[in-house]
Amino acid sequence: DDEYVENGPRVSDQIHMQQAEAFATEAAPDFITVKKIYIGTYATTFDAQTGGRRKPGATAALLNEINRGALIVSYIGHGNAHVWAHESVLLDTRDNQLIDSGDRTPFYLAATCSWGHFDRPLNEAHPEQLLVKPGGAIGVVAASRLTNAYSNNRFALAFYERVFDREAGLSAGEALQLAMIDNPDGTNKYYHFFGDPNMKLALPSLDVALTSVDPDSLTALGTARISGEVRDADGVELPDFDGEAVVTVYDSADTLTYTFKGPDGQPHSSMDYQVSGGTLFRGLVSTTAGELNAEFIVPRDVKYGSQNGSVHMYAFNDETDGVGATSGLKISTQSASSTDHTPPEITVYFDHPNWREGDLTTSSPTLFIELDDSSGINLTGEIGHDIRAVIDGDKEIVLTEAFVYDRDSYVKGSAEERLFELEPGLHQLEIWAWDNANNFARTETSFMVVDASQEITLNNVLNWPNPFEDRTSFTFELSTDAEVTIKIFTASGRKIRKIGPLQGRAGFNYPSDAATNSLEWDGLDDYGDPIANGAYLYVIKATSLSGQSDEAVGKLLRIR
Repeated sequence: DDEYVENGPRVSDQIHMQQAEAFATEAAPDFITVKKIYIGTYATTFDAQTGGRRKPGATAALLNEINRGALIVSYIGHGNAHVWAHESVLLDTRDNQLIDSGDRTPFYLAATCSWGHFDRPLNEAHPEQLLVKPGGAIGVVAASRLTNAYSNNRFALAFYERVFDREAGLSAGEALQLAMIDNPDGTNKYYHFFGDPNMKLALPSLDVALTSVDPDSLTALGTARISGEVRDADGVELPDFDGEAVVTVYDSADTLTYTFKGPDGQPHSSMDYQVSGGTLFRGLVSTTAGELNAEFIVPRDVKYGSQNGSVHMYAFNDETDGVGATSGLKISTQSASSTDHTPPEITVYFDHPNWREGDLTTSSPTLFIELDDSSGINLTGEIGHDIRAVIDGDKEIVLTEAFVYDRDSYVKGSAEERLFELEPGLHQLEIWAWDNANNFARTETSFMVVDASQEITLNNVLNWPNPFEDRTSFTFELSTDAEVTIKIFTASGRKIRKIGPLQGRAGFNYPSDAATNSLEWDGLDDYGDPIANGAYLYVIKATSLSGQSDEAVGKLLRIR
Protein backbone atom coordinates (compact mmCIF):
# COMPACT_ATOMS: atom_id res chain seq x y z
CA ASP A 1 0.00 0.00 0.00
CA ASP A 2 1.08 3.62 -0.45
CA GLU A 3 0.68 6.69 1.77
CA TYR A 4 -2.71 7.72 0.37
CA VAL A 5 -5.93 7.26 2.32
CA GLU A 6 -9.44 8.54 1.61
CA ASN A 7 -8.57 12.19 2.22
CA GLY A 8 -5.16 12.21 0.57
CA PRO A 9 -1.60 11.36 1.63
CA ARG A 10 -0.90 10.70 5.31
CA VAL A 11 2.59 10.66 6.79
CA SER A 12 1.96 7.71 9.11
CA ASP A 13 0.95 5.53 6.14
CA GLN A 14 4.40 5.74 4.59
CA ILE A 15 5.21 2.82 6.84
CA HIS A 16 3.55 0.22 4.58
CA MET A 17 6.03 0.49 1.72
CA GLN A 18 8.92 0.79 4.17
CA GLN A 19 7.89 -2.42 5.91
CA ALA A 20 7.44 -4.23 2.60
CA GLU A 21 10.91 -3.22 1.43
CA ALA A 22 12.45 -4.31 4.73
CA PHE A 23 10.82 -7.72 4.36
CA ALA A 24 11.98 -8.11 0.76
CA THR A 25 15.59 -7.21 1.52
CA GLU A 26 16.03 -8.71 4.99
CA ALA A 27 13.49 -11.47 5.61
CA ALA A 28 12.95 -13.20 2.26
CA PRO A 29 15.47 -16.04 1.68
CA ASP A 30 17.85 -15.67 -1.25
CA PHE A 31 16.22 -18.57 -3.08
CA ILE A 32 12.86 -16.75 -3.14
CA THR A 33 12.38 -14.51 -6.17
CA VAL A 34 10.52 -11.44 -4.90
CA LYS A 35 8.23 -9.51 -7.24
CA LYS A 36 7.45 -6.11 -5.73
CA ILE A 37 4.19 -4.31 -6.44
CA TYR A 38 4.39 -0.95 -4.66
CA ILE A 39 1.15 0.70 -5.69
CA GLY A 40 2.52 4.20 -5.18
CA THR A 41 4.81 3.66 -8.17
CA TYR A 42 1.89 2.99 -10.55
CA ALA A 43 -0.12 5.57 -12.45
CA THR A 44 -3.32 6.77 -10.78
CA THR A 45 -6.73 6.86 -12.42
CA PHE A 46 -10.08 7.84 -10.95
CA ASP A 47 -13.28 5.82 -10.88
CA ALA A 48 -15.83 7.38 -13.22
CA GLN A 49 -18.71 6.79 -10.80
CA THR A 50 -17.23 7.29 -7.33
CA GLY A 51 -14.23 9.47 -8.14
CA GLY A 52 -12.05 7.16 -6.03
CA ARG A 53 -8.37 6.65 -6.76
CA ARG A 54 -7.50 3.49 -8.68
CA LYS A 55 -4.26 1.75 -9.67
CA PRO A 56 -5.16 -0.43 -12.68
CA GLY A 57 -1.51 -1.14 -13.48
CA ALA A 58 -0.88 -2.47 -9.97
CA THR A 59 -4.01 -4.61 -10.15
CA ALA A 60 -2.94 -6.06 -13.50
CA ALA A 61 0.55 -6.81 -12.16
CA LEU A 62 -0.89 -8.49 -9.06
CA LEU A 63 -3.32 -10.67 -11.01
CA ASN A 64 -0.54 -11.59 -13.42
CA GLU A 65 1.70 -12.88 -10.62
CA ILE A 66 -1.20 -14.73 -8.98
CA ASN A 67 -2.15 -16.48 -12.20
CA ARG A 68 1.45 -17.44 -12.93
CA GLY A 69 1.45 -19.44 -9.71
CA ALA A 70 3.25 -17.33 -7.10
CA LEU A 71 4.26 -19.37 -4.05
CA ILE A 72 3.13 -16.63 -1.65
CA VAL A 73 1.09 -13.48 -2.18
CA SER A 74 1.98 -11.09 0.64
CA TYR A 75 0.15 -7.82 1.26
CA ILE A 76 0.86 -5.01 3.74
CA GLY A 77 -1.52 -2.07 3.99
CA HIS A 78 -5.14 -1.07 4.50
CA GLY A 79 -8.00 -3.42 3.76
CA ASN A 80 -11.29 -4.99 4.75
CA ALA A 81 -13.09 -8.25 4.07
CA HIS A 82 -13.43 -7.53 0.35
CA VAL A 83 -10.69 -5.15 -0.75
CA TRP A 84 -7.00 -4.28 -0.43
CA ALA A 85 -6.03 -0.60 -0.25
CA HIS A 86 -8.13 2.53 -0.71
CA GLU A 87 -7.32 2.23 -4.42
CA SER A 88 -9.04 -1.19 -4.59
CA VAL A 89 -5.91 -2.89 -5.87
CA LEU A 90 -7.63 -6.23 -5.18
CA LEU A 91 -11.43 -6.27 -5.10
CA ASP A 92 -13.33 -9.54 -4.80
CA THR A 93 -16.41 -8.56 -6.82
CA ARG A 94 -14.24 -7.33 -9.70
CA ASP A 95 -11.19 -9.57 -9.64
CA ASN A 96 -12.35 -12.96 -8.40
CA GLN A 97 -13.47 -14.00 -11.89
CA LEU A 98 -10.01 -13.09 -13.22
CA ILE A 99 -8.07 -15.21 -10.72
CA ASP A 100 -7.13 -18.62 -12.09
CA SER A 101 -3.71 -20.04 -11.23
CA GLY A 102 -4.66 -23.58 -12.27
CA ASP A 103 -2.92 -26.18 -10.11
CA ARG A 104 -0.33 -23.66 -8.86
CA THR A 105 -2.55 -22.01 -6.26
CA PRO A 106 -0.74 -19.46 -4.06
CA PHE A 107 -0.66 -19.08 -0.31
CA TYR A 108 -1.83 -15.65 0.88
CA LEU A 109 -0.76 -13.64 3.91
CA ALA A 110 -2.55 -10.32 4.29
CA ALA A 111 -1.11 -8.06 7.00
CA THR A 112 -4.18 -5.87 6.98
CA CYS A 113 -7.45 -5.33 8.83
CA SER A 114 -10.43 -7.68 8.60
CA TRP A 115 -9.64 -9.42 5.29
CA GLY A 116 -10.40 -12.67 7.10
CA HIS A 117 -13.71 -11.53 8.65
CA PHE A 118 -15.19 -15.02 8.39
CA ASP A 119 -17.93 -15.00 11.05
CA ARG A 120 -20.70 -13.42 8.94
CA PRO A 121 -22.62 -16.24 7.25
CA LEU A 122 -24.31 -13.97 4.73
CA ASN A 123 -21.19 -11.97 3.85
CA GLU A 124 -18.30 -14.15 2.70
CA ALA A 125 -14.87 -12.59 3.06
CA HIS A 126 -12.52 -12.80 0.11
CA PRO A 127 -10.32 -15.56 1.62
CA GLU A 128 -13.39 -17.77 1.96
CA GLN A 129 -14.18 -17.22 -1.70
CA LEU A 130 -10.61 -17.95 -2.82
CA LEU A 131 -10.43 -21.23 -0.92
CA VAL A 132 -13.39 -22.74 -2.76
CA LYS A 133 -12.57 -21.22 -6.13
CA PRO A 134 -10.59 -23.45 -8.53
CA GLY A 135 -7.21 -21.83 -9.02
CA GLY A 136 -7.85 -19.49 -6.08
CA ALA A 137 -5.85 -20.17 -2.92
CA ILE A 138 -4.26 -23.18 -1.24
CA GLY A 139 -4.29 -21.41 2.13
CA VAL A 140 -4.72 -17.96 3.67
CA VAL A 141 -3.56 -16.23 6.84
CA ALA A 142 -5.64 -13.14 7.54
CA ALA A 143 -7.11 -11.16 10.44
CA SER A 144 -10.80 -11.17 11.26
CA ARG A 145 -10.89 -7.75 12.93
CA LEU A 146 -9.10 -4.39 13.01
CA THR A 147 -5.34 -4.55 13.51
CA ASN A 148 -2.48 -2.04 13.40
CA ALA A 149 0.48 -1.65 11.07
CA TYR A 150 3.22 -2.20 13.65
CA SER A 151 1.86 -5.43 15.09
CA ASN A 152 0.95 -6.62 11.57
CA ASN A 153 4.55 -6.22 10.48
CA ARG A 154 6.03 -7.98 13.52
CA PHE A 155 3.58 -10.85 13.12
CA ALA A 156 4.25 -11.22 9.39
CA LEU A 157 8.04 -11.23 9.85
CA ALA A 158 7.76 -13.85 12.61
CA PHE A 159 5.51 -16.02 10.45
CA TYR A 160 7.85 -15.85 7.46
CA GLU A 161 10.89 -16.59 9.61
CA ARG A 162 9.21 -19.82 10.72
CA VAL A 163 7.60 -20.90 7.48
CA PHE A 164 10.73 -20.32 5.35
CA ASP A 165 12.91 -22.42 7.67
CA ARG A 166 13.46 -25.46 5.45
CA GLU A 167 15.42 -27.30 8.13
CA ALA A 168 12.64 -27.02 10.72
CA GLY A 169 10.01 -28.04 8.16
CA LEU A 170 7.10 -26.51 10.06
CA SER A 171 3.58 -26.59 8.72
CA ALA A 172 1.88 -23.28 7.98
CA GLY A 173 -0.37 -23.81 10.99
CA GLU A 174 2.61 -24.34 13.29
CA ALA A 175 4.32 -21.24 11.89
CA LEU A 176 1.16 -19.23 12.57
CA GLN A 177 0.89 -20.50 16.14
CA LEU A 178 4.54 -19.75 16.96
CA ALA A 179 4.36 -16.31 15.32
CA MET A 180 1.41 -15.43 17.56
CA ILE A 181 3.26 -16.72 20.63
CA ASP A 182 6.37 -14.73 19.70
CA ASN A 183 4.27 -11.58 19.21
CA PRO A 184 1.45 -11.52 21.78
CA ASP A 185 0.22 -8.10 20.67
CA GLY A 186 -3.46 -7.58 21.38
CA THR A 187 -4.49 -7.48 17.71
CA ASN A 188 -2.45 -10.49 16.59
CA LYS A 189 -5.02 -12.76 18.23
CA TYR A 190 -7.32 -11.94 15.33
CA TYR A 191 -5.16 -13.76 12.76
CA HIS A 192 -6.59 -17.06 11.56
CA PHE A 193 -5.57 -19.82 9.21
CA PHE A 194 -7.94 -20.58 6.34
CA GLY A 195 -7.27 -24.03 4.92
CA ASP A 196 -5.45 -27.11 6.17
CA PRO A 197 -3.12 -26.05 9.02
CA ASN A 198 -0.99 -29.17 8.47
CA MET A 199 -0.07 -27.93 5.00
CA LYS A 200 3.56 -27.06 4.31
CA LEU A 201 4.74 -24.62 1.69
CA ALA A 202 6.23 -26.24 -1.40
CA LEU A 203 9.81 -25.43 -0.37
CA PRO A 204 12.46 -27.67 -1.96
CA SER A 205 14.34 -29.94 0.43
CA LEU A 206 17.60 -30.03 -1.53
CA ASP A 207 20.15 -27.36 -2.40
CA VAL A 208 21.53 -26.41 -5.80
CA ALA A 209 24.99 -24.85 -5.68
CA LEU A 210 26.68 -22.77 -8.36
CA THR A 211 30.01 -24.42 -9.20
CA SER A 212 31.37 -22.30 -12.04
CA VAL A 213 30.75 -19.34 -14.33
CA ASP A 214 32.65 -19.25 -17.61
CA PRO A 215 33.88 -16.66 -18.33
CA ASP A 216 34.03 -15.22 -14.82
CA SER A 217 32.84 -11.85 -16.19
CA LEU A 218 29.96 -12.10 -18.65
CA THR A 219 30.49 -10.27 -21.92
CA ALA A 220 27.61 -8.74 -23.87
CA LEU A 221 26.86 -10.79 -27.02
CA GLY A 222 29.34 -13.42 -25.85
CA THR A 223 28.49 -17.00 -24.89
CA ALA A 224 28.41 -17.85 -21.17
CA ARG A 225 28.23 -21.18 -19.35
CA ILE A 226 26.73 -21.65 -15.89
CA SER A 227 27.36 -24.92 -14.02
CA GLY A 228 25.84 -26.21 -10.81
CA GLU A 229 25.23 -29.34 -8.79
CA VAL A 230 22.43 -30.72 -6.65
CA ARG A 231 23.34 -31.33 -3.00
CA ASP A 232 21.62 -32.62 0.11
CA ALA A 233 21.10 -30.56 3.26
CA ASP A 234 24.64 -31.43 4.42
CA GLY A 235 26.20 -30.11 1.23
CA VAL A 236 26.96 -33.53 -0.25
CA GLU A 237 26.55 -33.86 -4.02
CA LEU A 238 23.85 -36.27 -5.18
CA PRO A 239 25.18 -38.26 -8.16
CA ASP A 240 21.92 -40.22 -8.40
CA PHE A 241 19.83 -37.12 -9.09
CA ASP A 242 18.57 -37.04 -12.68
CA GLY A 243 15.95 -34.58 -13.82
CA GLU A 244 15.63 -31.04 -15.08
CA ALA A 245 16.39 -27.57 -13.83
CA VAL A 246 15.20 -24.04 -14.51
CA VAL A 247 18.19 -21.69 -14.54
CA THR A 248 17.59 -17.94 -14.38
CA VAL A 249 20.38 -15.39 -14.65
CA TYR A 250 19.74 -11.79 -13.57
CA ASP A 251 21.63 -8.59 -14.19
CA SER A 252 22.56 -6.44 -11.18
CA ALA A 253 19.63 -4.95 -9.29
CA ASP A 254 18.53 -1.35 -9.79
CA THR A 255 18.05 1.10 -6.93
CA LEU A 256 15.09 3.43 -7.38
CA THR A 257 13.69 6.22 -5.22
CA TYR A 258 10.06 6.77 -4.27
CA THR A 259 9.03 10.20 -2.98
CA PHE A 260 6.25 10.26 -0.42
CA LYS A 261 3.79 13.14 -0.44
CA GLY A 262 2.73 15.00 2.68
CA PRO A 263 -0.84 16.08 3.57
CA ASP A 264 -0.30 19.26 1.54
CA GLY A 265 0.46 17.20 -1.56
CA GLN A 266 4.10 18.31 -1.60
CA PRO A 267 7.15 15.99 -1.34
CA HIS A 268 7.65 14.96 2.28
CA SER A 269 10.31 12.24 2.38
CA SER A 270 11.74 9.51 0.16
CA MET A 271 12.59 5.83 0.23
CA ASP A 272 15.15 3.91 -1.80
CA TYR A 273 14.13 0.46 -2.94
CA GLN A 274 15.63 -2.23 -5.12
CA VAL A 275 14.12 -3.92 -8.15
CA SER A 276 15.51 -7.03 -9.78
CA GLY A 277 17.89 -6.54 -12.65
CA GLY A 278 16.91 -7.59 -16.14
CA THR A 279 16.74 -11.28 -16.98
CA LEU A 280 19.74 -12.40 -19.01
CA PHE A 281 18.57 -16.00 -19.41
CA ARG A 282 15.73 -18.24 -18.26
CA GLY A 283 15.76 -21.78 -19.55
CA LEU A 284 15.16 -25.43 -18.89
CA VAL A 285 18.30 -27.61 -18.74
CA SER A 286 18.99 -31.29 -18.20
CA THR A 287 20.31 -32.42 -14.83
CA THR A 288 22.36 -35.62 -15.03
CA ALA A 289 24.15 -37.32 -12.13
CA GLY A 290 23.43 -34.27 -10.00
CA GLU A 291 25.10 -31.84 -12.39
CA LEU A 292 23.64 -29.18 -14.66
CA ASN A 293 25.02 -26.82 -17.28
CA ALA A 294 23.35 -23.88 -18.99
CA GLU A 295 24.76 -22.03 -21.98
CA PHE A 296 23.40 -18.73 -23.27
CA ILE A 297 24.29 -15.59 -25.18
CA VAL A 298 24.53 -12.50 -23.01
CA PRO A 299 22.21 -9.70 -24.24
CA ARG A 300 23.54 -6.41 -25.52
CA ASP A 301 21.27 -4.68 -22.95
CA VAL A 302 23.30 -5.32 -19.79
CA LYS A 303 24.75 -3.10 -17.06
CA TYR A 304 28.33 -2.94 -18.29
CA GLY A 305 30.83 -3.21 -15.46
CA SER A 306 28.26 -4.14 -12.79
CA GLN A 307 29.28 -6.56 -10.05
CA ASN A 308 26.14 -8.00 -8.51
CA GLY A 309 24.20 -10.12 -10.97
CA SER A 310 22.71 -13.36 -9.67
CA VAL A 311 21.96 -16.94 -10.65
CA HIS A 312 18.85 -18.79 -9.47
CA MET A 313 18.57 -22.55 -10.02
CA TYR A 314 15.64 -24.86 -9.38
CA ALA A 315 16.19 -28.59 -10.02
CA PHE A 316 13.43 -31.18 -9.94
CA ASN A 317 12.39 -34.69 -10.88
CA ASP A 318 9.37 -36.86 -10.10
CA GLU A 319 10.51 -37.48 -6.51
CA THR A 320 12.10 -34.34 -5.09
CA ASP A 321 13.47 -30.89 -5.86
CA GLY A 322 16.17 -28.42 -4.88
CA VAL A 323 16.86 -24.71 -5.10
CA GLY A 324 19.76 -22.31 -4.82
CA ALA A 325 20.76 -18.71 -5.54
CA THR A 326 24.13 -16.99 -5.80
CA SER A 327 24.86 -13.28 -6.21
CA GLY A 328 28.03 -11.40 -7.14
CA LEU A 329 27.89 -12.19 -10.86
CA LYS A 330 30.17 -9.82 -12.78
CA ILE A 331 29.46 -8.14 -16.12
CA SER A 332 32.38 -7.08 -18.30
CA THR A 333 32.78 -3.51 -19.51
CA GLN A 334 33.38 -4.89 -23.00
CA SER A 335 31.06 -6.23 -25.70
CA ALA A 336 31.76 -9.01 -28.18
CA SER A 337 31.35 -8.26 -31.87
CA SER A 338 28.26 -9.52 -33.67
CA THR A 339 27.29 -9.77 -37.33
CA ASP A 340 23.73 -10.87 -36.57
CA HIS A 341 21.18 -8.67 -38.33
CA THR A 342 18.42 -11.28 -38.57
CA PRO A 343 15.33 -10.79 -36.37
CA PRO A 344 13.70 -13.61 -34.39
CA GLU A 345 11.23 -16.00 -35.99
CA ILE A 346 7.79 -15.78 -34.36
CA THR A 347 5.07 -18.43 -34.19
CA VAL A 348 1.79 -17.59 -32.48
CA TYR A 349 -1.31 -19.62 -31.67
CA PHE A 350 -4.13 -19.93 -29.17
CA ASP A 351 -4.76 -22.98 -26.95
CA HIS A 352 -3.20 -25.63 -29.24
CA PRO A 353 -0.53 -25.75 -31.99
CA ASN A 354 -3.07 -26.57 -34.70
CA TRP A 355 -4.69 -23.15 -34.34
CA ARG A 356 -4.54 -21.09 -37.53
CA GLU A 357 -5.08 -17.43 -38.31
CA GLY A 358 -8.74 -16.46 -38.15
CA ASP A 359 -9.75 -19.46 -36.04
CA LEU A 360 -12.21 -19.20 -33.17
CA THR A 361 -11.27 -18.80 -29.51
CA THR A 362 -13.16 -18.41 -26.26
CA SER A 363 -13.18 -15.11 -24.37
CA SER A 364 -10.41 -16.47 -22.10
CA PRO A 365 -7.95 -18.32 -24.35
CA THR A 366 -4.31 -19.10 -23.64
CA LEU A 367 -1.91 -17.30 -25.95
CA PHE A 368 1.27 -19.16 -26.96
CA ILE A 369 4.28 -17.49 -28.57
CA GLU A 370 7.29 -19.43 -29.86
CA LEU A 371 10.50 -17.53 -30.64
CA ASP A 372 13.64 -18.72 -32.39
CA ASP A 373 16.86 -16.77 -32.98
CA SER A 374 20.52 -17.73 -33.30
CA SER A 375 21.50 -14.96 -30.87
CA GLY A 376 18.82 -15.79 -28.32
CA ILE A 377 15.87 -13.66 -27.21
CA ASN A 378 16.17 -10.38 -25.31
CA LEU A 379 14.56 -10.90 -21.87
CA THR A 380 16.09 -7.92 -20.07
CA GLY A 381 12.92 -5.86 -20.08
CA GLU A 382 14.80 -2.76 -21.16
CA ILE A 383 12.47 0.02 -22.33
CA GLY A 384 11.11 -0.84 -25.75
CA HIS A 385 12.70 -4.29 -25.84
CA ASP A 386 9.99 -6.42 -24.24
CA ILE A 387 8.23 -9.41 -25.73
CA ARG A 388 4.85 -7.82 -26.21
CA ALA A 389 1.39 -8.72 -27.47
CA VAL A 390 -0.87 -5.91 -28.69
CA ILE A 391 -4.58 -6.59 -29.20
CA ASP A 392 -6.50 -4.25 -31.51
CA GLY A 393 -3.74 -1.67 -31.34
CA ASP A 394 -4.33 -0.58 -27.74
CA LYS A 395 -4.36 -3.44 -25.23
CA GLU A 396 -0.74 -4.36 -24.49
CA ILE A 397 0.42 -7.49 -22.66
CA VAL A 398 4.08 -7.90 -21.68
CA LEU A 399 5.20 -11.53 -21.97
CA THR A 400 8.91 -11.17 -21.25
CA GLU A 401 8.74 -12.78 -17.81
CA ALA A 402 6.68 -15.67 -19.17
CA PHE A 403 9.34 -16.70 -21.70
CA VAL A 404 11.38 -19.86 -21.02
CA TYR A 405 13.94 -21.40 -23.36
CA ASP A 406 13.33 -24.97 -24.45
CA ARG A 407 15.30 -27.70 -22.73
CA ASP A 408 19.05 -27.34 -23.34
CA SER A 409 18.53 -24.54 -25.86
CA TYR A 410 19.51 -20.89 -25.82
CA VAL A 411 18.05 -20.04 -29.23
CA LYS A 412 14.46 -21.28 -29.02
CA GLY A 413 11.74 -21.00 -26.40
CA SER A 414 8.16 -19.99 -25.72
CA ALA A 415 5.85 -17.90 -23.58
CA GLU A 416 2.24 -18.47 -22.68
CA GLU A 417 -0.33 -16.17 -21.12
CA ARG A 418 -3.98 -16.65 -20.20
CA LEU A 419 -6.13 -13.81 -21.52
CA PHE A 420 -9.39 -12.72 -19.94
CA GLU A 421 -12.61 -10.93 -20.85
CA LEU A 422 -12.05 -10.60 -24.58
CA GLU A 423 -15.04 -9.15 -26.37
CA PRO A 424 -16.85 -11.33 -28.94
CA GLY A 425 -15.90 -10.63 -32.54
CA LEU A 426 -12.85 -10.31 -34.76
CA HIS A 427 -9.61 -9.09 -33.17
CA GLN A 428 -6.17 -8.19 -34.49
CA LEU A 429 -3.05 -9.34 -32.66
CA GLU A 430 0.52 -8.06 -33.01
CA ILE A 431 3.55 -9.76 -31.44
CA TRP A 432 6.80 -7.87 -30.89
CA ALA A 433 10.13 -9.42 -29.92
CA TRP A 434 13.84 -8.57 -29.95
CA ASP A 435 16.86 -10.81 -30.03
CA ASN A 436 19.94 -10.31 -27.84
CA ALA A 437 21.59 -8.28 -30.60
CA ASN A 438 18.51 -5.99 -30.56
CA ASN A 439 17.13 -7.05 -33.93
CA PHE A 440 13.39 -6.40 -33.92
CA ALA A 441 10.65 -8.73 -35.18
CA ARG A 442 6.93 -8.16 -35.51
CA THR A 443 4.11 -10.36 -36.76
CA GLU A 444 0.35 -9.99 -37.07
CA THR A 445 -2.57 -12.38 -36.96
CA SER A 446 -6.31 -12.27 -36.39
CA PHE A 447 -8.68 -14.33 -34.28
CA MET A 448 -12.40 -14.57 -33.68
CA VAL A 449 -13.78 -14.62 -30.13
CA VAL A 450 -17.06 -16.51 -29.93
CA ASP A 451 -20.02 -15.22 -27.98
CA ALA A 452 -20.60 -17.69 -25.16
CA SER A 453 -24.29 -16.80 -25.07
CA GLN A 454 -24.93 -17.59 -28.73
CA GLU A 455 -26.39 -20.87 -29.96
CA ILE A 456 -23.88 -23.58 -30.68
CA THR A 457 -22.74 -23.91 -34.28
CA LEU A 458 -20.74 -26.68 -35.94
CA ASN A 459 -18.80 -25.66 -39.05
CA ASN A 460 -16.00 -26.70 -41.40
CA VAL A 461 -16.61 -30.42 -40.96
CA LEU A 462 -14.43 -32.75 -43.00
CA ASN A 463 -12.47 -35.97 -42.82
CA TRP A 464 -9.03 -36.62 -44.25
CA PRO A 465 -7.71 -38.42 -46.11
CA ASN A 466 -10.80 -38.94 -48.21
CA PRO A 467 -10.86 -41.44 -49.90
CA PHE A 468 -8.93 -43.45 -47.29
CA GLU A 469 -7.41 -46.91 -47.12
CA ASP A 470 -7.03 -47.83 -43.44
CA ARG A 471 -7.62 -44.73 -41.30
CA THR A 472 -9.21 -41.31 -41.58
CA SER A 473 -9.46 -38.37 -39.16
CA PHE A 474 -12.30 -35.93 -38.49
CA THR A 475 -11.94 -32.19 -37.97
CA PHE A 476 -14.55 -29.55 -37.23
CA GLU A 477 -15.01 -26.08 -35.77
CA LEU A 478 -17.18 -25.33 -32.72
CA SER A 479 -18.51 -21.99 -31.54
CA THR A 480 -18.32 -23.13 -27.90
CA ASP A 481 -17.13 -26.09 -25.82
CA ALA A 482 -19.38 -29.08 -26.40
CA GLU A 483 -19.80 -32.85 -26.16
CA VAL A 484 -19.32 -34.42 -29.57
CA THR A 485 -20.39 -37.76 -31.04
CA ILE A 486 -19.62 -39.16 -34.49
CA LYS A 487 -21.83 -41.81 -36.07
CA ILE A 488 -20.98 -43.60 -39.32
CA PHE A 489 -23.64 -45.14 -41.57
CA THR A 490 -23.78 -47.23 -44.71
CA ALA A 491 -25.29 -45.66 -47.82
CA SER A 492 -28.56 -47.44 -46.96
CA GLY A 493 -28.67 -45.80 -43.50
CA ARG A 494 -27.48 -48.64 -41.22
CA LYS A 495 -25.27 -47.40 -38.35
CA ILE A 496 -21.98 -49.29 -38.24
CA ARG A 497 -19.84 -47.27 -35.84
CA LYS A 498 -20.16 -44.70 -33.05
CA ILE A 499 -17.21 -42.62 -31.82
CA GLY A 500 -17.52 -40.70 -28.59
CA PRO A 501 -18.79 -38.91 -26.69
CA LEU A 502 -15.75 -36.65 -26.91
CA GLN A 503 -15.06 -33.30 -25.29
CA GLY A 504 -14.77 -30.70 -28.05
CA ARG A 505 -13.44 -27.21 -27.53
CA ALA A 506 -14.35 -23.86 -29.04
CA GLY A 507 -12.43 -23.37 -32.27
CA PHE A 508 -10.97 -26.02 -34.55
CA ASN A 509 -10.77 -29.57 -33.23
CA TYR A 510 -8.15 -31.99 -34.51
CA PRO A 511 -7.37 -35.63 -33.70
CA SER A 512 -4.86 -34.65 -31.00
CA ASP A 513 -7.43 -32.43 -29.23
CA ALA A 514 -9.92 -35.07 -28.12
CA ALA A 515 -9.90 -35.38 -24.34
CA THR A 516 -11.52 -38.78 -23.83
CA ASN A 517 -11.18 -40.60 -27.15
CA SER A 518 -9.81 -40.08 -30.64
CA LEU A 519 -11.07 -38.24 -33.69
CA GLU A 520 -9.32 -40.84 -35.81
CA TRP A 521 -11.33 -43.77 -37.20
CA ASP A 522 -9.59 -47.06 -37.88
CA GLY A 523 -12.06 -48.24 -40.54
CA LEU A 524 -13.62 -50.87 -38.26
CA ASP A 525 -17.26 -51.25 -37.32
CA ASP A 526 -18.63 -51.56 -33.78
CA TYR A 527 -17.80 -55.29 -33.81
CA GLY A 528 -14.16 -54.72 -34.74
CA ASP A 529 -14.55 -55.93 -38.33
CA PRO A 530 -13.12 -53.96 -41.27
CA ILE A 531 -15.73 -52.28 -43.45
CA ALA A 532 -16.03 -53.00 -47.15
CA ASN A 533 -14.98 -50.66 -49.93
CA GLY A 534 -17.60 -48.09 -50.82
CA ALA A 535 -19.28 -44.83 -49.85
CA TYR A 536 -20.42 -44.08 -46.28
CA LEU A 537 -22.13 -41.22 -44.48
CA TYR A 538 -21.17 -39.74 -41.12
CA VAL A 539 -23.05 -37.46 -38.74
CA ILE A 540 -21.21 -35.28 -36.23
CA LYS A 541 -23.38 -33.92 -33.41
CA ALA A 542 -22.24 -31.32 -30.87
CA THR A 543 -24.19 -30.59 -27.66
CA SER A 544 -23.32 -27.61 -25.45
CA LEU A 545 -23.52 -27.49 -21.66
CA SER A 546 -26.86 -25.69 -21.96
CA GLY A 547 -28.29 -28.59 -23.98
CA GLN A 548 -28.29 -26.83 -27.35
CA SER A 549 -27.04 -28.93 -30.24
CA ASP A 550 -26.03 -28.76 -33.87
CA GLU A 551 -25.04 -31.44 -36.32
CA ALA A 552 -23.45 -31.84 -39.72
CA VAL A 553 -23.45 -34.64 -42.31
CA GLY A 554 -20.51 -35.67 -44.46
CA LYS A 555 -19.59 -38.39 -46.94
CA LEU A 556 -16.46 -40.52 -46.96
CA LEU A 557 -15.11 -43.18 -49.31
CA ARG A 558 -13.23 -46.37 -48.39
CA ILE A 559 -10.90 -47.72 -51.13
CA ARG A 560 -8.30 -50.40 -50.48
